[in-house]
Amino acid sequence: MKRYLSIITFLLLFASTGYGQVFVNHSSWLVESRLKYAFKKHKTIVNQTDTSLTYLLRDTLTRPLDIYCSFDKSKNCIFQKMSFDCDSCYHKFLKGELAEKKYEWQSIGGTRYLSKYSKHLLLVGDDKKLYYTLSLFNYTEDEYKKILGTK
Repeated sequence: MKRYLSIITFLLLFASTGYGQVFVNHSSWLVESRLKYAFKKHKTIVNQTDTSLTYLLRDTLTRPLDIYCSFDKSKNCIFQKMSFDCDSCYHKFLKGELAEKKYEWQSIGGTRYLSKYSKHLLLVGDDKKLYYTLSLFNYTEDEYKKILGTK
């Protein structure tokens, strides 16, 4: 029971910080500082290179959570992966992400979603492996509209 209360507390902390869970298109410095703030009271394993950052939440009072971010040469996040060990945790985070109004997520089939064009984000979930990814898309506006089936 304590594990579930801790993950709920973590979810509330993560949501209440005002920046959600999307790190794509943000600088490595900003991603790192936000993760440090969100995890400051939890045991984490952190691995960092010039092109990636991995935070592994491994606290005895919370469910495990893995966050992996990849960065381009300009040190901007171009890919993010959120991995979970429980079905309800995965669905809670995914549902929260899709509820973010500023992205205006639209389903393009299964657990694949496109944000509004100005955000240039693709979200892909894997319900069996309990993870989702966020990445930048390079579609033209016409290609984007075609994928969504709009004119």
